Amino acid sequence: MKYSALPALLLFSAVACAEDGTVLFTGGIHEVGCHYSVTGQALRSSCYRNGEWRQQSQPLAEIVQEKQRSAPFEERHLTWLDSQHKVGVVTISVP
Repeated sequence: MKYSALPALLLFSAVACAEDGTVLFTGGIHEVGCHYSVTGQALRSSCYRNGEWRQQSQPLAEIVQEKQRSAPFEERHLTWLDSQHKVGVVTISVP
């Protein structure tokens, strides 16, 4: 009976230790933050890189069917959904 009480006692003490204390994280949390908007006939992007916000604007007419690298931090691709080139999808890839 003493042997079965000891594992149960150890289990309860481990649970008690898990409910309080300090958790220490080392390293960092990396999250890419970009905001995009269409203003008039231009695609505006604002991305947080290396501790600062970088902004750029590119006319929609310059984004063509082929993939285009518009900055060291993103790649843009335009696909037209209609033959009149009035409705399209811009795909933005951030490495």
